[in-house]
Amino acid sequence: MSEVQLAATAKSETGKNVAARLRRSGRIPGNLLAGGKSWPLTVGQAEFQKLLAGGLRQSSLIQLDVADSSEGGKVIVKDIQREPVTGQVLHIDFYRVTPGHKVRIVVPV
Repeated sequence: MSEVQLAATAKSETGKNVAARLRRSGRIPGNLLAGGKSWPLTVGQAEFQKLLAGGLRQSSLIQLDVADSSEGGKVIVKDIQREPVTGQVLHIDFYRVTPGHKVRIVVPV
């Protein structure tokens, strides 16, 4: 498995209008899922597109660094929501990998 770095920022506001403003400013809204909880965050659109172009897979480990927060750590991409016509990334769900806990993922062969 490969490991890459990704910077994120915690998001305090939620909602449809906030998400639209973030996308216009070059950020992608997302969630970090861990231990039955969810933390809203944003990542840079250009940074994430570089990861996708570099062959990001569901089994790829990402070192997520959340600014001004301790919620980061090693994560995998659980889900990517795209706009149906343009293919633009609208939302990302990250799942925190916890040592000692089993995670079921699809690994391409």
